[in-house]
Amino acid sequence: MKIGKVAVAATLVTTALTLGGVATVASAAVPTTTTVTAKNPLGNTPGKVVITGKIRPTTGTGLPTGTCTFVVDRATIGTKAVNGRGGCSLTTHLKLGMHTIVIRYGGSAIFAASRGSTTINVTQ
Repeated sequence: MKIGKVAVAATLVTTALTLGGVATVASAAVPTTTTVTAKNPLGNTPGKVVITGKIRPTTGTGLPTGTCTFVVDRATIGTKAVNGRGGCSLTTHLKLGMHTIVIRYGGSAIFAASRGSTTINVTQ
């Protein structure tokens, strides 16, 4: 029976350390901003849209790493790695009309998660 009690105590300690570690990392992470642009290039395939995100720390220096998730009209359309310049890009095709585009930066051990959004009216 002592073994069972020890195992439960160890699980509780591990959980407490995990929760404490997450809270510590999240509170120490450098805040970021995500800027989103979307372009419907002229002379290209109808509905072609290039979506670009720039992730920057709000204080200090450095370039965030990790991934960006691209969402159009509340539907996830892809995930891309943040490049060496702190950006991410995705080319897609959208129906004609207004669309809301969101990029969610997932954060890293150093940089906090952030999101940005824009709208685009696809006319060609």
